Amino acid sequence: MSDVGPGADSMEEPARRGAGGRLRLIGILAVVLIPVVLFGVEMGRRLTTLNDLRADQPATRKRAAWRAAETPFSAAMTVIRARLDEGEPDANVREAFVYALGRGGDADDSNRLETIATTDPHGYVRQAAWLALARLNAGETRALATRFEASDEWDRLARDQALLMIGDTTRVESLLTLAESGSEDQRVVASRALLKGLYPLLDACGQWPIDADTVEGRPLAPETIAELRNRVNLIDLAAIEVDTAPQIERGAGVRRLVSRLDNARERVRRLLFK
Repeated sequence: MSDVGPGADSMEEPARRGAGGRLRLIGILAVVLIPVVLFGVEMGRRLTTLNDLRADQPATRKRAAWRAAETPFSAAMTVIRARLDEGEPDANVREAFVYALGRGGDADDSNRLETIATTDPHGYVRQAAWLALARLNAGETRALATRFEASDEWDRLARDQALLMIGDTTRVESLLTLAESGSEDQRVVASRALLKGLYPLLDACGQWPIDADTVEGRPLAPETIAELRNRVNLIDLAAIEVDTAPQIERGAGVRRLVSRLDNARERVRRLLFK
C-alpha cells in the first residue's frame, strides 16, 4: 500500500497554484518591463548618436550619420541639417549626412539637397544629394534635371540614376552607355542603377533576359547591355512604368518594413543575449 495519504493531493494543490501564480507574475513583469528597458536602450542609443554627430572626429560623425540613416529620428535630422548648413568640412561626413537626410528627411529639405547636388566640390557627395532628393521629392528631382547641365560624367550619372529612381525612364539609354563605356567605377554604378530601376520594369512585362550576367558590385557584361538596349527599344518603358509603379512601390514598402523589423529584432537580440 502507498504511504501517501488522501490529503497529499490537497497539499499539492496550493503549491501548484502558487507556482502558477509566480509564473503569471513573471509573465506580467516581462510584458511591462521589456518595453521599458527597450525604450531606455533606444533613448540611450539616440543620445549617443546625437552626441557623436557633433563629435570632433570625422570618423565618429560619419558612423553616427550611418546609424541615423539606418534608424532615423527627427532630432538627428535637425542636427544633420544644422551641420550641413554650417558647412561640414569633411566630404565623407557630408556624404553620410546627405544619405541620412535622404532616409529621414522630408520634402522641405529639397532646396538644401539641390544646392549640394549642384555645388559641392566632390562628385560622390553631389551624387548622394541627387539620390537623396529623388527619395524625398520626385517633382523637384525632375525639375532640377530639366534645368541641370551636367559638368562631367559623374554628374550625368547622378542625374540619370535619380530620374530612374523616381520612375522617369527618359535617361535609360544614357545609363546603358555609361554602363558600357564609362570608367570602371562608373560602369559599376550605372549597372547597379539599371539593376535596381530597370529590372523591375522589364521583369514585369517578361522582358528581362533570363540569362543576364548580373553580379552585385560588377559591371554588366557587354552582351547583357546590348540585349537590354534591344529590348528597351522594342517596348514603351514609360507606359510600363505607369502600369507597374503601384506594385513596385508596394514591394519596396514591404522590403522597407522587413528591414525595419530585422533592425528592431537585432536590437532586442543584443539586449537579451549580450
